[in-house]
Amino acid sequence: MGVKRRKASDAPKLSIDAWSWSRLSAYEKCPQFTKFNHILKMPTSPSPAMERGKRIHKQAELYMKGEAELPATAIWKPWRNDMQAMRNGGYEAEKDFAFTVKWEPCSWFGPTAWARMRVDVISPFKGGVIDVVDYKTGQLPRDDSHKEQAELYAIAGWFYTKKKAEEIAMVYLYLDQVDAIQHDFTGADMPALVDKWEKRAAPMLEDEEFKPTPSRASCNAYGGCDFAANKGGQCQYTTAGVLKAGSKKGDVPELPKAKPSKWNRGGG
Repeated sequence: MGVKRRKASDAPKLSIDAWSWSRLSAYEKCPQFTKFNHILKMPTSPSPAMERGKRIHKQAELYMKGEAELPATAIWKPWRNDMQAMRNGGYEAEKDFAFTVKWEPCSWFGPTAWARMRVDVISPFKGGVIDVVDYKTGQLPRDDSHKEQAELYAIAGWFYTKKKAEEIAMVYLYLDQVDAIQHDFTGADMPALVDKWEKRAAPMLEDEEFKPTPSRASCNAYGGCDFAANKGGQCQYTTAGVLKAGSKKGDVPELPKAKPSKWNRGGG
């Protein structure tokens, strides 16, 4: 027969066909985390802060869809008028965008889906202007990650208008800080941003190894990586070992391997 048969012992090819902000940002911290979580589908344990964020986002979604009122909690008190104005203004909640490699709209789980973006709220398109709104809980960012994420959401808004939007406003509502920050884009900005993000996503989509890159940024994110050896995970590094070594982002420090276990296959 002309069909090449794969032996049962052969490891499956590691690859990712579609990307999103969350998946790409996780990959850039540590490709091996992406392998464990997104390719091998190994579960992680969400932190209390993440669980709280999901709960608050759900409250906002139900309100915007007219399915429930906002809870009488302190976090929503300063935002009630803004939320009501968006709902009365026909803003759409939890809008999913999926695109092919040619940036053509497609179904979220379709075989041609190449990029996925989910925005919390998007306005009706009027007068050449569209607003994209995202809720954030917790502290204000210490880096440019939210500004970078804003670029992607602006791209989604631009394609949503079939490239007709002349102005795209990406607004973050920092609920705990009672602060709103707006990032403004124009239609003329979009081609360069599209090119930028295509190039940025390429390394992850072309990767077939997904090697670990232990660092403070990756191993200590969200209170420590769930796959770290000291948490009983599959990684050959321990969170404590990486932090003690003081590695910088992208460096692979000379650390002792984890003790052999059924999870990390002998620490290798």
